Amino acid sequence: MGKPINYWPDRWKASRGTWWNPEAYRAWGRATIHWTGNITINGEVIEVDAYGIREFTRYNEHLID
Repeated sequence: MGKPINYWPDRWKASRGTWWNPEAYRAWGRATIHWTGNITINGEVIEVDAYGIREFTRYNEHLID
């Protein structure tokens, strides 16, 4: 599970057009996330408590307020 600590820009402004759909809408931003939970790999359970910075893109075919 991830919980945002902070993000930039303060408001992710929608822009029109992507390379695969020029009529769609997209928004872009960065966020610092605090990740917690468990990951299971080959039967081994690993406890997660980590921070990370990531870029995110939101995409939709229609503009949503």
